[in-house]
Amino acid sequence: MKEMRVIKKNGTKEAFDAEKIKNISKRAGTFHLKANLLGDKVEKQLYEITSSKLRDIIYKALKEIDKEAARRYRKYYIENDY
Repeated sequence: MKEMRVIKKNGTKEAFDAEKIKNISKRAGTFHLKANLLGDKVEKQLYEITSSKLRDIIYKALKEIDKEAARRYRKYYIENDY
């Protein structure tokens, strides 16, 4: 599996690192235990995705590539009550 990448404001990319979230949170005054919990929660949200969110991402990407296929994709999921 490819590693998660973060695109920074200046356009550079770097590997996602939950430790950075934990460290920033601690520097902002969050207690150690809560900072670790925050980093873990954020990482989990990035790596665990609902099927509906995934369908939205697929639809938006497909729309950029092939609008007609995107329309059929959306229609299929609506008709099949997903």
